[in-house]
Amino acid sequence: LPTRAAVGKALDDLCDTTRAQDRVVIYFGGHAVEKGGKAFAVPIEGDPAAPETLLPVADLYAKLKGLKAAQKVVI
Repeated sequence: LPTRAAVGKALDDLCDTTRAQDRVVIYFGGHAVEKGGKAFAVPIEGDPAAPETLLPVADLYAKLKGLKAAQKVVI
């Protein structure tokens, strides 16, 4: 299931295993909310009223900076 922990682990694993010659496409199908001018992805157990249960999109992009892939596409 796309829980907060599972999404975080999947991104960590992806960052650990990509190579410089790789091309990566990441697709997020789900809900998102805006709180205080910041965007959040809502995992399956997330509560839009409780920001601590959400995934800050800025944090996701920060993790993706660690990818060694030559090309990165986020949809």
